[in-house]
Order: sequence, then structure tokens, then C-alpha cells
Amino acid sequence: MKIMLIFLLIILIIGLVMVGIAATRRDKLDFDSKYYDENGDHVYYDRSLVRKKEYLRRHPQEIRAVRTLRRLFSRPRS
Repeated sequence: MKIMLIFLLIILIIGLVMVGIAATRRDKLDFDSKYYDENGDHVYYDRSLVRKKEYLRRHPQEIRAVRTLRRLFSRPRS
């Protein structure tokens, strides 16, 4: 019985140490923040959106030329 109590206490201490280490390293584990551009778009996951915004920034007169699903499936207006 005494051995089980000591074993349980050791497991509890190890668990508390691991939680303490994880709590102090939480701020340092923000790997994702370097992948955001100045507009707040994620440059890896939002690559298409970033390309579209960059295209619109360079060609503001060609709003209809941006690739979208709506443009792909819409009928041309005459």
C-alpha cells in the first residue's frame, strides 16, 4: 500500500512538472504568426485569396477578371 502511494505521488509530481513546462512554453510555440501578411491573411492557407487581392491591387479596373466560382459558372451578359 505504501509503495502504491509513493508511485501515485511520483506520477502526480511528474504531471505537475509537465503542465508547468507546457504553461511557460505556450508563448514561445506560436509558429503560425510568421505566416500572416500585413492584411491578416494566412499566406499558406489563403494563397488563392492573397493572389486575388494582389491582382486587384495591381489592376483595380479589372474587377470582373478575378477568378471566382461565380464568374466561372455565370453566363456572359450581352
